[in-house]
Amino acid sequence: MCCSVLARVVVVVALVVASLGSVAGAGAQTESAQAWTPPRLSDGRPDLQGVWLSNTATPLQRPPVFEGREFLTDEEVATLSARAERIFQNGR
Repeated sequence: MCCSVLARVVVVVALVVASLGSVAGAGAQTESAQAWTPPRLSDGRPDLQGVWLSNTATPLQRPPVFEGREFLTDEEVATLSARAERIFQNGR
């Protein structure tokens, strides 16, 4: 009986501590997100300097073929998947 009560108390204390930590962490994230401003160049444009990888099949802009369409057909997905497999088959 004593161990059961002790175990329950330990579980309740652990849950309270965990919930307080998540609340404090969420507040810190919100404050830092509001205080952060993106870096800018001297002329005011966003600073996009860094390492940009081009090993993805995701285009930066939607191809004109798919303009105005929200979804692809199953056939189009299969064709694009086969093309991506062919392009990236050797890991490059």
